[in-house]
Amino acid sequence: MYYVNTDDGRASLFAHLNQIDVLSPAWYDANADGTITGYARRDVIDAAHAGGVAIIPLVVNKDVDPDVAHAILADPARRAALAANLVKEAKTYGYAGFQLDFEQVPWTDRDLLTALTQDCANAFHATGLNLSIAVIPRLPGDEAASGTLLDYFHQWSGAYDFAALAKAADFLSFMTYDEHNGVTPPGPVSGTPWMRRALEFSMQGVPPEKATLGLPTYYHDWTGVGRLTSSSYADAMILAQTYAGMPALDATEEEIHFGYNRYGVHHELWIQSTDTLRRKLPLMYEYGLKGISVWRLGFEDPSFWSLIPARR
Repeated sequence: MYYVNTDDGRASLFAHLNQIDVLSPAWYDANADGTITGYARRDVIDAAHAGGVAIIPLVVNKDVDPDVAHAILADPARRAALAANLVKEAKTYGYAGFQLDFEQVPWTDRDLLTALTQDCANAFHATGLNLSIAVIPRLPGDEAASGTLLDYFHQWSGAYDFAALAKAADFLSFMTYDEHNGVTPPGPVSGTPWMRRALEFSMQGVPPEKATLGLPTYYHDWTGVGRLTSSSYADAMILAQTYAGMPALDATEEEIHFGYNRYGVHHELWIQSTDTLRRKLPLMYEYGLKGISVWRLGFEDPSFWSLIPARR
């Protein structure tokens, strides 16, 4: 379960500690020189450890800046420094490891991102730590697309050599969400047909037991291509109630959507509910995956937790 330092995230975490295996807080930035900047919360660490929850924080290239990522990736000394700093931080706070979350990495840095993953894996495994990496899935033909879709491949999704990363890391967290996003028209955040295509293409060469299924609990709300906002299930329901939106299930995409008008502007909103997530969870079993990775705690439909058994 992914976590950020918000009131809703904290409330959800503390209410459901016994249903969470791994907590991945978004606490750390990787700086261009290989140092890290952290925002760890001792109360969260202590509660997770007391509840038997493993902590594997995210480390993000600072500001999701491609230049920061490249500065680290292109320099073996900086890659080694980052790995060493992460190991030190994990040992200091009792983390089980870290998850690399390097995004907006140019596709031309694909081999360098693999090299960083290999360097971190070697350092982590030597000290008994777990290394994973969050990856953006692809579809067949993405590299031959045009316009904004090709830009997305070049600037976001093209950087991941899934098979090579799986050889180095303990597991890959597939971000099977944002099917429709800031460069697309409105549509499902994670339509089931798209999730299937993304998994079938991106998992070639990846052992299924080394992959997790990404599930979103947030909405996207569009007023046009490139104009969207995102927030929680609770906020989506408030919008529907306030502006007479009529949430409906798209049976093909297995996702909830509704339109509404606000201050003379039309909105289209798509979101997961407990029912739609119940329909998507079987993908984990169908493809034999390690588990699920949920973004993020505090955004979910409260009844979502009825789908998650207590940890044994």
